[in-house]
Amino acid sequence: MQLATVEATLTLPNGATQAMTAVTNAYGKARFTKTHKKVGSWQLCVDDITAPGYSYDPVGNTITCKTW
Repeated sequence: MQLATVEATLTLPNGATQAMTAVTNAYGKARFTKTHKKVGSWQLCVDDITAPGYSYDPVGNTITCKTW
């Protein structure tokens, strides 16, 4: 399996943002680790996915942001 590079933006509860990058594992999953411990709502949005032979289409992607 070819690995992909996933670029994302993490929005902290105070509105500050942090750019994050991860490489997918053999199962196609990327893991992002947050180091901040702020309480409140967080959001992670995928900005781009780079992989050989793949073109990222954010409009066609059903989930581009995850809030928790």
